Amino acid sequence: MNGVINVYKESGLTSFNVVHQVKKILNIKKCGHIGTLDPIAEGVLPVCINHATKVSEYLMASDKEYIAMIRLGVKTDTMDISGKILENSEYIPGIEEVNGVVKEMIGEKEYKIPAFSAVKIAGERAYKLARKGLIDDAGSRTMTVYDISIIKYEYPQLLIKVSCEKGTYIRSLIDYLGDRLTCFGTMENLVRTKNGIFDIKNSFKLSQIADMVKNGDYEFVQQLNKVIDWPVCILKDEYVEKFLNGVQIPKNGYIKLPIEESDFFWISDINKKIIGFARKNKGKNIPLKVVKIFKDMEFFQ
Repeated sequence: MNGVINVYKESGLTSFNVVHQVKKILNIKKCGHIGTLDPIAEGVLPVCINHATKVSEYLMASDKEYIAMIRLGVKTDTMDISGKILENSEYIPGIEEVNGVVKEMIGEKEYKIPAFSAVKIAGERAYKLARKGLIDDAGSRTMTVYDISIIKYEYPQLLIKVSCEKGTYIRSLIDYLGDRLTCFGTMENLVRTKNGIFDIKNSFKLSQIADMVKNGDYEFVQQLNKVIDWPVCILKDEYVEKFLNGVQIPKNGYIKLPIEESDFFWISDINKKIIGFARKNKGKNIPLKVVKIFKDMEFFQ
């Protein structure tokens, strides 16, 4: 069994907890999540199982969408409601003022990285240093926001939807928004509704997955060549064994070679069995360079 599961992570669980539970439910050893969610957050957490972990890096660079509940009037050390309160404010911004700041946040901008985060500083996780009181933040990073819209505003609560690039901390955006409004703000709740092609509408809670497994139903596992929409190059029969042994295949070794359609390609035999993937090569006679080989012919089953 190999593929990706669109897991709905419930609030209170760490991303590691989710991976551990998936391993236990499916009785497998290899498992890894794509895009960490904080314990307070919930929503879409794609999990790669078994051989699918070999290509997880190609699923990482995906855009995200979130629904965030903000509590205005308070600033915390963790940038969310679970943290220590640092400052309070009684100032109540109007909807036009909030709208103005929200609009200026669209695009690329430098934001503080939360001190309580998993980024590394001199080889140590930032949250470990923060717990010792050694840092107030984890530096800054350019983050890209495609869109922010206000869903509802009833002070002190502000509900927003954010579409952003990978690597964006929603807590950082909220902290910035609160500072710009001079009333402070912290994250009260967060739901990730999209992670690349994975949508919350098609996600499965751990309890649902466990029930489906008991009934012998594994429809929750998505095959990788359905998740990563690369073109398929088909090898001639006499070149399949060579490919599986790591030999770079010449142009005349392919029955089908849609070289102009992508930079990465699934490689299959004439029976449509995916046996690996490759990336475009600059050499004319060797059009593709092998990246990964799947000798397990049940890779996509």
